[in-house]
Amino acid sequence: QVSTQSTGVLIFCAQKKNTDLRSFPFLRMVVCALILILCVSHITSLSLRVPSCVHQKNCLDHDFELTERAEPSSPINLTFAVKHKNVDKLYELVNDVSNPKSPNYGKHWTFEKIGELTSDLQAQNALLTHLRKFVPEKQLTWSPHSGYVRVETDVKTAELIIGGKYHKFQSKTKRHLVVMRTLEFSLPKEVEDVLDHISPTTQFPSVEEKNSVIMSHPGPTTRAVEGSITPDVIKSYYNIKSNKVKHLNATQSVVGMLGQNFSPTDLKNFQLMNGLSPDAVDEIVGNNTETVCATNGAYCTEANLNVQYIMSTAQQSTTTFWSISPNQTFIDWILQVSMDPTPPLVHSVSYVGYEMFVDSLEQQRFSQEVAKLAARGVTVVVASGDDGVANMMAKQNTMYCGVYGAYPNNIPYVLSVGGTMGPEYGLKETACQYDKGSVITSGGGFSIYFDRPTYQSTVVNQYLANPNATSTPWFPKSNNFNSFGRAYPDVAFAANRYFMLNNGVGKLLSGTSAAAPVVAGILTLVNSARLVKGKPPVGFVNPALYQLAQTNPEIFRDVVEGDNHCTSSSICCPYGFVCAPGWDPVTGLGSMDVGLLIKAMIRL
Repeated sequence: QVSTQSTGVLIFCAQKKNTDLRSFPFLRMVVCALILILCVSHITSLSLRVPSCVHQKNCLDHDFELTERAEPSSPINLTFAVKHKNVDKLYELVNDVSNPKSPNYGKHWTFEKIGELTSDLQAQNALLTHLRKFVPEKQLTWSPHSGYVRVETDVKTAELIIGGKYHKFQSKTKRHLVVMRTLEFSLPKEVEDVLDHISPTTQFPSVEEKNSVIMSHPGPTTRAVEGSITPDVIKSYYNIKSNKVKHLNATQSVVGMLGQNFSPTDLKNFQLMNGLSPDAVDEIVGNNTETVCATNGAYCTEANLNVQYIMSTAQQSTTTFWSISPNQTFIDWILQVSMDPTPPLVHSVSYVGYEMFVDSLEQQRFSQEVAKLAARGVTVVVASGDDGVANMMAKQNTMYCGVYGAYPNNIPYVLSVGGTMGPEYGLKETACQYDKGSVITSGGGFSIYFDRPTYQSTVVNQYLANPNATSTPWFPKSNNFNSFGRAYPDVAFAANRYFMLNNGVGKLLSGTSAAAPVVAGILTLVNSARLVKGKPPVGFVNPALYQLAQTNPEIFRDVVEGDNHCTSSSICCPYGFVCAPGWDPVTGLGSMDVGLLIKAMIRL
């Protein structure tokens, strides 16, 4: 059996369990950053045990408590992510086909070809040999190109497979959230050595992570009111010449977590209310139950917002609602998408978590899966969060103030989207900021895990060398953040006072959760225009956008006013980044003139 010595470092880092540091938030951040750096160089195995905070019931990122043993006959799906080979070559490939200056720009690879590059068949066979001792072949789902194996079985058999016992855990604050996890497990060394991730086992979904990035304004409304975002406002403000998708292959998707469901009825009525032709969601992956919207609208708010605005931004596109269960996390979703030989070309993610609370191996694997998709021409768009530089927990108490990176925004291969306000009133854009009248604050900062990618190196260095930004009294001290880390967001769009329908009732909502599906829809329009011209989809679009910011600055609407020292509550922290000319860790490169963007992207 495998020693857990190296894993203990990872668990401490991911869960930040040393509660004695709570009274010293910046010291705590620095300590965790140092530990995380150690994690990168020392982790060689999976997290085989839950952190002690689960037993002590004081985990900072979730509030799940053990309730009872799982029923032996209960169904359970296990996902095993087999380690990749040629990861460095994969990243080189992505950077090559995504760089407009490269002769290989847009020459994306197929699912099969990527699989041949990265799939370790010898490692996969070692896993399959172990699994076939417990389940028949018909309960195994795998392919030589996917890099993961899925097992459909029951709890009793799953416990034999992983060498652990499953229990039920329930969230104290969100009672509908019940997950199955094991307190510890033990695999043969030859099996554990070939794996990056197993779910569900010892990693808990963060209660905060699983919250949508969205905040409500008080009071219902029967129609869009003055000072609200509608599809027409977005079209006019951002110079979208046409919202019609003209190529069948310009496809898109939104992910649903936390048991979120969308209402086809609300979607249809929203479209009619805004003068749009009714257009239903084309495919649902996972579960979607419209009836829950009538019993508890909170289970549908996020999904309704996402679906209504991605489909009104990119109209008549083939759209997928990709739902994962509350028992699953980001890694489960990205593995599902990556295994699809023909996934939608653009994906919108409106959920966010803490970088430090997520298993380092899981983050590495997420990055690899996004890179595999990018090499195939797929784009992943992620909301940057609504709680400024400190992230979500700080909105509860100033003791959690600090400079905390958000996951999966920290992944270099996603497009991170911050939030602005002003378009709802036809005014110039400023950063969404709670203390300036919004109910959110645009998330942004630097990763302590992933290095800064070359595509953003120049503009980030310019920002850090700008004394007008760095000399402000609330700019974080240099030892409070990793200035060499992946910086985010990349761009920003309207995120304040969106009008939407939920269970037939009009609501005004704010969040980068709204900005992300709009940007995803815009990229679907870009894909449509390129595909009509016989060109490939944009795929990993970040290098192109950062280059266009230098060669075609007229495309971008620089946001130079605002900061992110506040949260989505009345709590504001001592430190935060500030907006400045060019890129900044509040609104990125700014927003874009979509008409000019499409023209420029067609020329690439």
